[in-house]
Amino acid sequence: MKKESIRRSIIKIRNSLSTETTVESQNKIFSCWKTKRDSMNIEKVGFYWPTKNEISPLLIIQELLFKKVECYLPVISQDISSKIMSFRQYKDSSQMKLNRYKIQEPSEGTEILANELDVVFVPLVAFDSKGYRIGMGGGFYDATFKTESEKKQSKLLGLAYEFQEVDSCFPEAHDLKLDGIICPNNFLLF
Repeated sequence: MKKESIRRSIIKIRNSLSTETTVESQNKIFSCWKTKRDSMNIEKVGFYWPTKNEISPLLIIQELLFKKVECYLPVISQDISSKIMSFRQYKDSSQMKLNRYKIQEPSEGTEILANELDVVFVPLVAFDSKGYRIGMGGGFYDATFKTESEKKQSKLLGLAYEFQEVDSCFPEAHDLKLDGIICPNNFLLF
């Protein structure tokens, strides 16, 4: 119940943001990312397609594509009982389709497993100072990266507005812990 209350409250605030605020925040996050990216050895990066006023990673994707870094977007299984995602390569020329949650996915391209990615940008609704997150409630990222061995070398980074930080995300055993969060004014590592 606590997670659902936090989720509703943060989504309400996020949905009320102006376009000017979301664009400004996206630009600040991109600038913050640029200060750290060279310290990371990245060849394959996973992203999410922004929806419902989530912080957009699209500027980061554009820059990495320009630098010839392979970019991937999550693809949910056609099997509705499976929460394990694969990641499909995204290019500027990729044809996109809506999945059952009305989120864009590349309709074709090379598919890889999540643990083959060097960095994965993870969407979130809220986060806490220990690196835990509250997502939309589907459990796809938690299931896909459920153990450290499956995570392997992938660094998991959340993108968030500062107001999305909460005292606690009330983590449970199955909850995903992030390696860092990039906010418009801060880069937090856990």
